[in-house]
Amino acid sequence: MADQLLTLLLIILAIGFIWSILKIIFKLTMKVFSCGLFLILIIGLLIFLSSNMEIF
Repeated sequence: MADQLLTLLLIILAIGFIWSILKIIFKLTMKVFSCGLFLILIIGLLIFLSSNMEIF
């Protein structure tokens, strides 16, 4: 009985640990992709503005 309880507790702890690691990885990925998207939008805006400016 004690072995089964210990095994169940270890499984629950392992699932919690894996969940925490995935959560941290996904938060980091979200920050990286949001910064990348912001940079792409700025570059696109600069290209759009430079192509529509009539300098000559």
